[in-house]
This record gives sequence, structure tokens and C-alpha cells, in this order.
Amino acid sequence: MTIVKYDKYECNFDADTQQISAVIGSKKLQTVFLDLVNDHENYFPSQSIGALSCESSEIASLTLGDLISRQFKFHKKVSRKRSMLAVAEILQFLGSGNIEDLKIGNLDELQLANARLARAIALRPDVVLSWNYLSTMSAPVRALIASNIRNVHSEFGIGFLLFEQRRDVVKNLAEAQFDFHPARVQLERTLVHVEPPTLPSVKSSPDEISGLDFVSS
Repeated sequence: MTIVKYDKYECNFDADTQQISAVIGSKKLQTVFLDLVNDHENYFPSQSIGALSCESSEIASLTLGDLISRQFKFHKKVSRKRSMLAVAEILQFLGSGNIEDLKIGNLDELQLANARLARAIALRPDVVLSWNYLSTMSAPVRALIASNIRNVHSEFGIGFLLFEQRRDVVKNLAEAQFDFHPARVQLERTLVHVEPPTLPSVKSSPDEISGLDFVSS
């Protein structure tokens, strides 16, 4: 178990980075999210992180394949061809279809949400930090993305620390919830535990190229 302890900007919590945890509150929480991302070597000294935000500013003229293959080239020193194999398998795992060659500006809501999730998990981080990622989605898209987050967590052991402005979007997703919503400032903060779904772990054959296994090697 790895615990990240945070106590700044009138926000304090101890979150297990191996779980799906949610920190709920006002837009001020974006400062906390950015602090954790920018100073991740201090808060997550022995872990790698992925970042995810509703306010990501991907270049609309680039494709998801362009963006992720650049990550692989910089961090893993692999060719674009090998990278694109990994990208395709990550997208297949997410059930997002073949969107790697579509320009970011041409993606619909669900495709863009999956594209951002794919980028966040591509390098097989220990934990993904997100800001307001689920709160801005329509309900049908959010349900599909929440299912993908559960599957990523269950299959690959990637933790999630979700900073959200709406309580309802993490109600059935987060194993632990830290509520700092302004409407409840006068109340004692509650830590709510939700039993995560138990899913069978299916390991790929060692002879297969697996996107997530490949980029973590």
C-alpha cells in the first residue's frame, strides 16, 4: 500500500494510490491537482504518474497516434511502427475502435474521452491523476468511461486519484471519497468506502504484443 498525504490549500487527505479514490469539491481543487502533478517527485517519490484533465489542450490537427507515439519515442526509445501497434491494442482494450489515425479535432465526445484516457495510461503509470474529467461528460459517455477506468484498474493495477466538482460522478466508482464540497464545509468530512467490483484477471500470452505490457517493459 502506498499513501499520498496531502495537507495544503485547506485540503487534507491520505489517499491510497493503489485504489480508485476521489476528492470532491469546488474549482479550487484544480490548484491541488496541479500541485500534485507539478511536484509529483515529492508526493509520489517511487511512483510514475499519468495526468488527465477536461482542460487538456491537444493540438486539433494531430492524431492520437501522433501524440502517443511521441510519448513512446521520448520515454521508451521505440519506433513509430512499434508504438502504433501498442496504441491500437490500448484502444482495443478500451473498446474505442480505430481512432488512432483520426485528428483530435474530429473526435466525438466518447472518442475524445477515450483518447485522453489512452494517453494517460499509455506509459503504464502507477497512478493516474485527473481533474474534472468525469464531471463535464454526458451521462452515457461517463458510464462507459467509468467502466473503462474500473477495467484498467482491475486488469493492470493502475490507481486513480480523481478530483471532481460533482459528487454523483464518482458515487459508484471511487473506493474512497474525500468530500470538500463547499456546501458541506460546516459538516465533518466523511470518508466513504465503496466495495469495488471483483473482475477476473486474464493475462495475455507472453508471445503476444500487448500495448500496456509492451510500453512498460
